[in-house]
Amino acid sequence: MSDSKAHDRARWSEWLLGVGALLSIAALWSSWQQLQLIQDLARGAYVANAVVEASDARQQLIGFAQLGLGLVSAGREELERVRRAGGQQVGHGNRLGSGGSGHPRRLRSGR
Repeated sequence: MSDSKAHDRARWSEWLLGVGALLSIAALWSSWQQLQLIQDLARGAYVANAVVEASDARQQLIGFAQLGLGLVSAGREELERVRRAGGQQVGHGNRLGSGGSGHPRRLRSGR
């Protein structure tokens, strides 16, 4: 792999880690806000339905953003793995117990 490609991959990794860190901080803050909301409800304080729904929507948005980031990270690594393999069919015939065709090999018994 050339230095330029390795540098690009490292830059992508740094960027994805930074976004992940920011999303984690946002999730921590949002969870803290939701905990305060739940404590207010437990004390019997009036909380408008719009506030509760906004809190839920915020938690859902952050969760989907974290899920999306995980899928992008995994997809990027999978593409790189396939690229390193030279575009060959990765995963066929190299599984444990495979007979080379991608189908599990039947174990021979003593019969």
